Amino acid sequence: MVSIAATKGKIKNHPKFVLVLGLSLLIIVAIIAGVLIHNHVSKSNKLAQAHKAAQINQETVLSNEAFLKGNKAQALEHAKKALAKDPNNVDNVLLVANLTQAENPSAAKQYYVQALDTFKQQNNPDVPGKSAVTYWAAANLAQQAGETSQAKKYYQEVIQTAKPSDLYQQSLVKQSQAELAELQ
Repeated sequence: MVSIAATKGKIKNHPKFVLVLGLSLLIIVAIIAGVLIHNHVSKSNKLAQAHKAAQINQETVLSNEAFLKGNKAQALEHAKKALAKDPNNVDNVLLVANLTQAENPSAAKQYYVQALDTFKQQNNPDVPGKSAVTYWAAANLAQQAGETSQAKKYYQEVIQTAKPSDLYQQSLVKQSQAELAELQ
């Protein structure tokens, strides 16, 4: 009968066993390293996104502060920085448009067109079944962009989709009716 110690010695000295054991350990180490790297990259990406969002927010805050102090040029400069960092943010586009309106109405109109296009891509108000609030926002953007026929269409959608029991939506209906009367 062969002792257990003798069997262990034969297995340890067997080249195939050593190779299999070594490869198994190497694969385990590679998997652990991959998981750690993936987690580190994910955390780094999240931190980078959070940092970018903080920078955008800071530019918006600085823009608002400058505007409140009466420095429209500086407000516009900060608003454009926020927009450059996040061009798909409708609020950033509108901030630049609103700050541009007095000095350069044609440039402001282009920003309003950009805001409308971005809003439509993100909220798809041309698909039936959207809320009255979505149609209201689209109508206002279309009106500011000079897209009168679209504005009328969206104001009509507000009137048709507003819930009778929702006081806010009913106020949007009244405002939509007034805007439609002006657009006629």
